[in-house]
Amino acid sequence: MLVTLVLGGLGGGMSLYIISLIASAMEETFEVSRAVIMVALTGHNLVAGFMAPRLSQLMDRLSVRKVLIAGALIAGFGYLIIAVTPSIWLFVGTYALLLPVFTLCFTSLAPAILLSRWFVKHRGTAIGLATLGTQTGGFFLPPLVAVLFELLGWRVAMACLGLTMATLIPLLVYLFVVERPADKGLYPDGVETAPGDTEATIVSHEDLDQLAGHARKSPTFWLLTPILAVLMASFTAVLANLALFALDIGEARETAALMISLYSLVGLCSAVTVGRICDLIDARLVLAGSLVMVLGAMSLYSVANSFMLLAFATGMIAVSGGGFMPLWTSLIGRLFDQQLYSRLFGQVSRVVISVAALSPLLSGWLFDVTGSYRIMFLIFAGLAVCALLSIPFLRPHRATLPMA
Repeated sequence: MLVTLVLGGLGGGMSLYIISLIASAMEETFEVSRAVIMVALTGHNLVAGFMAPRLSQLMDRLSVRKVLIAGALIAGFGYLIIAVTPSIWLFVGTYALLLPVFTLCFTSLAPAILLSRWFVKHRGTAIGLATLGTQTGGFFLPPLVAVLFELLGWRVAMACLGLTMATLIPLLVYLFVVERPADKGLYPDGVETAPGDTEATIVSHEDLDQLAGHARKSPTFWLLTPILAVLMASFTAVLANLALFALDIGEARETAALMISLYSLVGLCSAVTVGRICDLIDARLVLAGSLVMVLGAMSLYSVANSFMLLAFATGMIAVSGGGFMPLWTSLIGRLFDQQLYSRLFGQVSRVVISVAALSPLLSGWLFDVTGSYRIMFLIFAGLAVCALLSIPFLRPHRATLPMA
């Protein structure tokens, strides 16, 4: 648990939560539109979505540790390239191609897969607690990065981040990540059978691949996936532009960075709360509550003209964003067979992340065309209403596993 907290903190704090600070530096340095800058995040998320099933499969069959180390080394190299980039398009290409493995693995795939192996009865709570790492990193690192940007310049600051990614993080992964409970002579918390008895219930990879294929064709899969995409697209668009919202109303960069920290602080509390609630009640009810928060936040953002109103709206969207990972994992565990978890998590990730990837580009384009984000907020509010109306039709899908 502690390992996933630390890795999530470094992963989220050094990627997702500082993108709006990086975006503001790119805008000032290269004097380009926000739509152009958001191509980087859109490309990043599209690549992450495309790679999610393959990375999930590699973690399941090969090694979580090896994939994490590779992702950290690649991302560190990417930040070093960004530190010396002479053009906006080299930044766009580097961020879109070299950062996705790091972001995806450290903030979602690795914590979900590792904790699904270590916890059964209280998985929602465990993943909620692990998400604290990502939120904690998002709380502390953006202000630190903002200060580094001001003191050292963004290029030197990015070089420092790149070196940290390529050295410290791989070392932490190598020393502390434990793949499975059996590696320590243990078995999952809440499972009363010994490892040997548990393994007897596991069918072949080929059978599981076939069952996962059937699950992907089910109405449950194709109803759940767009609902999750609406949630992720909403807070992805907000997080990509959060510092810019504050800068647009005249706040200083350091103050704008505090908005990101607010998001992280609220999300930190939400992650544990939502995870625990998902263990106690129907996760579909929690999904409805999360969508209500998105609807309220987008409605408030659309009329916000002061830092205080932005802060209230940010707190609401942070409840949804902070609780997204435990909610996502709980829904997949409740609606599909447990042995298909890793495979379906990767498949859902491909669609959800790919769709959500378009939201930063959409937000940048709408801002360039209209001069504000109001239309974007209204679009997401409407999508949240549609998603809410779809929840009653979300039913569990159960596959019959082949007999040994």
